[in-house]
Amino acid sequence: MKKRRTQQWLQEIYKHPKRYEGKVVIILDDAQIVGVAEDFTEAKHKREQLAASSDNGKMTLFLVPRGVKQVRIRTPRFRSLREDL
Repeated sequence: MKKRRTQQWLQEIYKHPKRYEGKVVIILDDAQIVGVAEDFTEAKHKREQLAASSDNGKMTLFLVPRGVKQVRIRTPRFRSLREDL
């Protein structure tokens, strides 16, 4: 079975959460971060500038959630069941 790897841009967000937290990132070809903006309108303008400057691939906008560094894994709690007569 092939092991899935996290995309490079997502690893970058996990490594430096304070830099990207609550901001919109511009991702090129699902591979790397090429820009960071405070909101979607600014990100759209930056994406248009990047597209006009060179013939790049597909650019995606992604809003990084504010609590990206807080990962909570819930563990199930079991208790033994018994039957009382």
